[in-house]
Amino acid sequence: MKPFDSGPYRIQHLAEADGGGGAVMAAHKLHMELRTLGVDSHMLVARKRGNDPTTVQLSLSNDYFSRMRRHFIKRSLKRRLRRYDNVKSQTLEIFTQGKGILGTDLIRNLPNADLFVLHWSDLLIDYRSLFSSIDPKTPVVWRMPDMNAMTGGCHYAWNCERFTEACGHCPQLGSQTEKDLSRSVFENKRIAYSNRDPKWTCFVAPSKWIANEARRSSLLREFEIVNIPTGVDCDRFKPTNVAETRQRYGLPLDKPLMLFVAHSGSNYRKGYDLLSSALTALPPENQFALAAIGNAIPDQDLGVRCYSLGRIEDQDELASLYSAADVFVHPAREDNFPNVVLEAMASGTPSIVFDVGGLPEMVHNGKSGFVVPRESVVALRDGIISLLSNVDKRKEMSHYCRELALAEFRMDRMAERYRDLFSTMTARGSK
Repeated sequence: MKPFDSGPYRIQHLAEADGGGGAVMAAHKLHMELRTLGVDSHMLVARKRGNDPTTVQLSLSNDYFSRMRRHFIKRSLKRRLRRYDNVKSQTLEIFTQGKGILGTDLIRNLPNADLFVLHWSDLLIDYRSLFSSIDPKTPVVWRMPDMNAMTGGCHYAWNCERFTEACGHCPQLGSQTEKDLSRSVFENKRIAYSNRDPKWTCFVAPSKWIANEARRSSLLREFEIVNIPTGVDCDRFKPTNVAETRQRYGLPLDKPLMLFVAHSGSNYRKGYDLLSSALTALPPENQFALAAIGNAIPDQDLGVRCYSLGRIEDQDELASLYSAADVFVHPAREDNFPNVVLEAMASGTPSIVFDVGGLPEMVHNGKSGFVVPRESVVALRDGIISLLSNVDKRKEMSHYCRELALAEFRMDRMAERYRDLFSTMTARGSK
C-alpha cells in the first residue's frame, strides 16, 4: 500500500444517496471537495439522485433468489420492529438495525479501494458482512452524522446511558427486557467491529460532543475518534440582496423575519412545536414574521404571520432565503452538527439554538447568536425578542457569523482535514 502523497489514490465512499437530507448531502459534498483537492475519490450509493459521474448507484442482482432474499430481509426487519408498536415512544424518530437490505449486493460489487469512507446507510450497509469482507488492513474511516454507529439502533440516545454498556431495556422501544431488539442489534455491531483492527479504523465525529459520546460507548472506545467539523460552501451560502429575495417569495419587507428549516415540521426532534409555543407567547404588539421551509409545517394560529414555503431543493434559492432572514431559529431537542446552522452562519444570519449536542460548538453565545437552555420555551421566546428588537446587535452578529464560517467551517478546510487523516492512516501501511 503506497503512501497518500506518492501518486494516484482511490478513496471509496459508501453512502445512502448523493442528495436529499443533511447527512447524505454532507457525504456527497465531502466527496466532491476531495476531488477538487485532487484526491481520487469515488462514491457508491444505494440511490443516485444527481448527475455526478463519479457517483455510481449500486447494481442489484435481479435473479429470483436475490429478489427473494431482499424481500425476506425487509420483511424480517419490519417484523422485528413491529413487536414494539404498542409500547415504543411516540417520539421515536428512527431506529435502524444495521442489516442493510442491499448488503449482499454490496459485497458482490464491492469496489477495490485503498481506503473506504463509510457514511450511514440503512439500505447499503450490513455491518457484519461488510466488515468481514473488507481486508482488515485496508483503512476504514466512518463519518458519524449521529449516534447510530455506537448504539443498539437509535440515532440519538437522548438521556439514555445504556449505549455505554450493551443497550437492552430500550426506553425508545418501550422495552421491559434486557435481551430486546436493541441488545440484539448492539451485539451484532460488536461482532462486526471485532473484525476491524483499531489501527486501521477511525471514526470521525463532526462535533466534539459526539466524539465524547463515542469514547463513552463500549462499542467504539477502543477505536480512534477524530473530530473534523462539517464544512459549508461559503461561496454559495453568503449574504445577498435581502429585498429581492423577500419580494420574490412574498415575504414582508417591513418586518423582522425569522427562518425555520427542517425536512419535516412534524419531526419531534426538530422542535417546531417548541417554536410554535414560543411564538404564541409573544406579546401581541410584536411586528415579527416567520418563514418556514420543509414538509408538514402545521397550519396553526401563531403569534406571528407564518409563510410556509414547503420544500426547497434548489440550493441557490435556499441560500438566498437564509440571507433574507434576520434570525435563524433551530429549536432541535437533539442534534449533532447540523448543516442548516452552518448555512445560516455562512449567510450572515445569527441563530438561536438550544444547548444540546454540538450546537454550542457552532453558535458562539452572544456573538453569533444565542444558546438557550434545552427545551425552554421561555428562553427561546426571550432570545427571539432580544435579537429581532435590536438591529445593531443583529448587524454585529451577522458580521461575526460570516467571519466565523470563513475561518473555521469552509468546505475546503474540512476536506483538507480528511485528506490529512487519509494520509496518516495509509502511511501506517508503509512502516
